[in-house]
Amino acid sequence: MATMTTTAVSRRRARALPSSTLPGWATPPRGWQPYAIFLGLPLWWLAGFSFFMWPLIVAPIVYPLLRRGELRAPRRFGIWILFVGWMIASGIELHSASRVIAWSWRLSFYLSATVLFLWIYNASRDRVPTRAVINAMAGFWVCVIYGGWLAVVYPTLQLHSPAEYIFPHSLLNNTYFYAHVHLQVAEVQRFLGFEEGRPQTFFAYTNAWGSTCAMLTPIALAALAAKPGRVWGRVLKVTLGLSVVPIIFSLNRGLWLSLGFGLAYAAVRFGALRDVQRVMRVLGAVIIVGAVIAFSPLGGLVSGRFTHQTGDTSRLARDQAAQSQIAASPVLGYGAPQQNQAVTHTEKSVGTESEIFLLLYSHGVPALFLYGAWMAYTILRTAKTRTRDSPAIFWVHVALIVAFVQSPYYELTERIPFILVFAALLYRDIALQSELRFEDRARARLRGWRSRPPVPAPVLAADGD
Repeated sequence: MATMTTTAVSRRRARALPSSTLPGWATPPRGWQPYAIFLGLPLWWLAGFSFFMWPLIVAPIVYPLLRRGELRAPRRFGIWILFVGWMIASGIELHSASRVIAWSWRLSFYLSATVLFLWIYNASRDRVPTRAVINAMAGFWVCVIYGGWLAVVYPTLQLHSPAEYIFPHSLLNNTYFYAHVHLQVAEVQRFLGFEEGRPQTFFAYTNAWGSTCAMLTPIALAALAAKPGRVWGRVLKVTLGLSVVPIIFSLNRGLWLSLGFGLAYAAVRFGALRDVQRVMRVLGAVIIVGAVIAFSPLGGLVSGRFTHQTGDTSRLARDQAAQSQIAASPVLGYGAPQQNQAVTHTEKSVGTESEIFLLLYSHGVPALFLYGAWMAYTILRTAKTRTRDSPAIFWVHVALIVAFVQSPYYELTERIPFILVFAALLYRDIALQSELRFEDRARARLRGWRSRPPVPAPVLAADGD
């Protein structure tokens, strides 16, 4: 059985996996796994299996992890393990099959994210390069943006996925499950007085599209900071420019708020280091985007969204219902969200309006405390990331902050794997910097020993001298 240590760098070498017997032309390139994981996500959605995809994605990773003989983990990772354990313990509060399914489904994302974290953190940088992970996630972000454009141009486009012909009608009659199986590129809404398609391509809901878009935009900036090739760099720059339109059409205030906060944080960090060039880049981009919004029809969408507070009433009702009910079960919660239409006047379940209320209502106060403690510790621990020496890793740090800012108003269950990947990359960089500092100290000692003048041998005086 694998054992887990909390040392930054393991002294024991991992057991080598058997070498491939495939011919050279059939051997996968170095670092192919992240591309298979993240660029394969649109394919899972097209197949209609996005509801189950993350456990299936990480299943092949479990066996290689167990074969290592020893797993490394960063300091305080035990807090996260305890948090997941508390989620599992809350299952004793479940009293119906439907809520057991809801609990199991959400738990699968947290377990999958944990496996993904340990795999990336323990993988050698030669086998799974940090650049490959960043580029793979940036590639998925490109898909998300152009999927948003598809929603803007063809908002009523819908497709029947292959999964719709496989699953029984009893499952398809569940609106939440059906939203993951039936393919829509946009949610068409009329709260502004006219039909407006809000992007949701590759996701079940438009808020999930907005949440993921905000988290991965700093990853696109990380890919640019990693000095990409000419073609890939141009793709990223063009997509960043084009991303403004679907981001505005999403009418997603949470997306605007969290991404704006992340960019403001980056500008402050650059300013603290007197990095004028990067500060001007961030401010210049913000000014250009602001001018485009102000002097184009996009400005009407933004002002209209803030004028019409759609969804706020039902969200507030669910927040109040969660707060009033948690007092009856504060330690383990209720295991999973549950409907209470008499209180909320909506089909949405209590405890689904944000990550904070999901954890508080479903798993109790200790679960929320453990989650918040580990996230806060990780952000503070990685805040020392050097913006000049490791610009790509710094933008990964910004992505983690964007995700944390979303916790009060987005349920992040389906984005937890992304969040844990951000954390794994950050902690792996900390371990690398620790190794480099150790090697520098060792070289300095060696140079010091070599530069010392030879010590003359003592002269022994003869008796009687």
